[in-house]
Amino acid sequence: MKFAYPEALWGLLLLAIPVLVHLFSFLRSKKVSFPSIQFLQMIKQETSKQSKFKHLLMLLARCLAIICIVCAFAQPYFGTKPNATAQGSRLVSIFIDNSLSMQSNAKEGMLLDDAKNTAKQIAQSFKPSDKFQLLTQDFAASNQRLFTQAEFLNSIDALKPTATNHKLSAVLNRQADFLGSQSGNTRYRYVVSDFQLNFADFKNCTPQNAFVTRLVQVQAPELKNVYIDTVYLLLPVLKIGENAKLIVKITNGGATKVENIRTEFKLNNSNKGIVNLDLEPYSSQTDTLSFTPTKNGFNQATLALTDYPITFDDIYRFTFFVQASIPVLVLETEENGYLKSFFGIEKYFKPEFKNINNIDYSQLQAFSAIIISGADELSSGLVQELQKALANGTSILFFAGRNANAQSLNALAGLVGASYQNLKSENLTCTQINLADEVFKGIFSSIPQNLDLPKVKLYYPINTNAQTTKTNLLTLSNGAPLLAKASYKSGTLYLYAVALNDAFGNLHKHPFFVPLLYRQLLLSQQSTPLAYVLGKNAELIPNNKPTKQVTPKLIAPEIEIIPKVGIYEGKTKVFLGENIQKPDFYLLKNGNDTMANLAFNYDRDESELKFISDIGAEAKPKGYEALLAKNAEQAAAQTRTADSSSLWRWVVLAAIFWLVIETILDRFKF
Repeated sequence: MKFAYPEALWGLLLLAIPVLVHLFSFLRSKKVSFPSIQFLQMIKQETSKQSKFKHLLMLLARCLAIICIVCAFAQPYFGTKPNATAQGSRLVSIFIDNSLSMQSNAKEGMLLDDAKNTAKQIAQSFKPSDKFQLLTQDFAASNQRLFTQAEFLNSIDALKPTATNHKLSAVLNRQADFLGSQSGNTRYRYVVSDFQLNFADFKNCTPQNAFVTRLVQVQAPELKNVYIDTVYLLLPVLKIGENAKLIVKITNGGATKVENIRTEFKLNNSNKGIVNLDLEPYSSQTDTLSFTPTKNGFNQATLALTDYPITFDDIYRFTFFVQASIPVLVLETEENGYLKSFFGIEKYFKPEFKNINNIDYSQLQAFSAIIISGADELSSGLVQELQKALANGTSILFFAGRNANAQSLNALAGLVGASYQNLKSENLTCTQINLADEVFKGIFSSIPQNLDLPKVKLYYPINTNAQTTKTNLLTLSNGAPLLAKASYKSGTLYLYAVALNDAFGNLHKHPFFVPLLYRQLLLSQQSTPLAYVLGKNAELIPNNKPTKQVTPKLIAPEIEIIPKVGIYEGKTKVFLGENIQKPDFYLLKNGNDTMANLAFNYDRDESELKFISDIGAEAKPKGYEALLAKNAEQAAAQTRTADSSSLWRWVVLAAIFWLVIETILDRFKF
């Protein structure tokens, strides 16, 4: 016989209590001579012998009851006795969390090393004839097989941290799918992890009684980590020589306060700024760095701090594209002097003026923005090409003509669920500006209450249906939109209720109009994300279109990856899968052409050092404690207990039996 919890046998020391009680209750009394009671003395001696025998029996019953109770806590089992239901090899799936948070310091190197040792101890608690699956965060195809015990133990040593991060529910489902596909009897699932809160999504876990499930938490003695959390540009489009602002969020994900954390900002390998911060435990701070782009095309930037022992999140890489100029197509029925004057001032835009009745439709998608001014009608062919341009990411600014055919214009407006109504004559003032929209960022430093806004005398009411995701940027005093904005696939359609004509009002002459038009055209430049997360599926539409069809490649130092590529509505779409594992800058090359410059960083979900053990019992998921094993020894003991006959139940019954015997002896007179 063996015991699952042999340390409980120290409870046998309690046997001293009934023994001492017995000894003190039978101290020899002082003899007193009492004459003439010879026969009474004989009866007394005989009763005394019977009493001593009775107390010895009661002592024995009490001791046996204590022994049984202590053994029940120790949970006895027969190690050589096979499972009553398992006639063949047992199937054991052990998941080792090798995510980046497992790089924390532990008793033996990294926390991952503790997890490896724990998994080995669990495996060694089974028989050599049992079969094992080794599952990691990589979910690799090589994990979908069974190992012998010796092969399993040898495979563990090769595990390294990975950028991939799956949730607990995905892990348990993966184990269940694999074990369910194998022939065998008793099946076991073990999850060895630090159980970060972002990993332990118990609400998505489905109970499965077909498996014995155990969760084993390994913990680092010291929780410390400062990391660069988020980086974004205040304005999405940058120009050479214009001041830009970079917003940086730095977080202390550990349980101790840190002081004077120094973060350095480099742009194209040149130092551009430094941030110094003090951070309380589990807190964040944001700061702003100003810089001026000096290079057209792709720019590479890094933010870096020094922190130990977790270092994977100390560097944040990002890229951005500075376009030398923005090509704009102006389609008009007659020359508009106001637009000519605007483009004469703003040299950043490269306009091409065309008569709306004499254009090459195939060229429309070559422009970032298209301005349509003074159109009374739109041909069906033009509307089809404008629809393609919108889908490809072009921004279209539409100003109707003086005698517009509403039904004809609605072929374009209808793409976003909007429609123009017949011309109305009414003196109105613009009373509302949607300052929350990105179009107005940077236009106003502050807005006075008596701000002079555009006025209108004629306008085309713009109606929308319930499905339209339209945003009113400028609203007239009667609630009608003066300027509406709506998205269509990758592009943006701006619908003006007025023409660029004095008869309609003063919008085109108002000082407000120039910065408004500037922002609309500036935002027509498509931008890619500043950075991508390793291990996450993403897709990219490159800024630079390929000049010929070849196989694109993602290239970094000593790395070359061929991503999946597709063509969608004339656009080249690159799919960035989970096979990118190293954080770095990657060039997306199409032959000799550079289509994009991409930055990849580790997932910051692993940086927050908060664990399931840190929350109160009332907040823990139902059933969690029943699955939890605090260490490998306890997990192995729970395995042995599950496999053994229920001896502890018989021992408890034996304890009850001896307590009943003791009670009967106490009440029985003899």
